[in-house]
Amino acid sequence: MGTPVVLAKVDERRRPTTDFTDEKALEKARGMLIATDILTTGESVRPLVNVAQKFGNLEWVRLIAFATLEPGGHARVFQRLAVDGHCLLQARWAITSPNDCELCQAGTELVPAFEFV
Repeated sequence: MGTPVVLAKVDERRRPTTDFTDEKALEKARGMLIATDILTTGESVRPLVNVAQKFGNLEWVRLIAFATLEPGGHARVFQRLAVDGHCLLQARWAITSPNDCELCQAGTELVPAFEFV
């Protein structure tokens, strides 16, 4: 497409930071597409939205998420972040307490999902 791709560096919790691989490309950009995997509260992408909004030259900012957990929740997040966006699917994952989780009871080591905090 001829459009530069700029990646945000992530911190130790895999959350995006405001450090980018090519910040100069942002200065020349007409728009920004922010892509994320799971959208819950939107707090994990807020730093990127804030950076995008600082660039006065951007004609548009869009957010695309692979999945959301809450029906209609992504629309509220887009509104709160003041961006247009789209979510590809609504996941129907259940949230289970450790006391009710079969894997936890079996002592299976789980990978923490910081996005869900």
